[in-house]
Amino acid sequence: MGSLQDRYEIYAAQETKIQNERNLAMGSVFKKPEPIKQARQYLIDIYLDWRNNYLSIEKFAEDNGLHYTQASKLLQLGAEVFESEHPES
Repeated sequence: MGSLQDRYEIYAAQETKIQNERNLAMGSVFKKPEPIKQARQYLIDIYLDWRNNYLSIEKFAEDNGLHYTQASKLLQLGAEVFESEHPES
């Protein structure tokens, strides 16, 4: 299993390719998502990865090259974003 960053980059590349293909088929040019949406989704993805695939923050931190306190803060932020409404809704 690759690091979370590696998996996210592969996922993002696949999503970009799919979106580009859809846009070309529809005759439009691919537009990069707004940065706020990217950060929000990235934090949600991190949180859900931990929630679905890990039993401890220690293991998550180890697999992602973080100290325990860094991983804990990151996951707290991810949970907060996940549980909140999107700012544009």
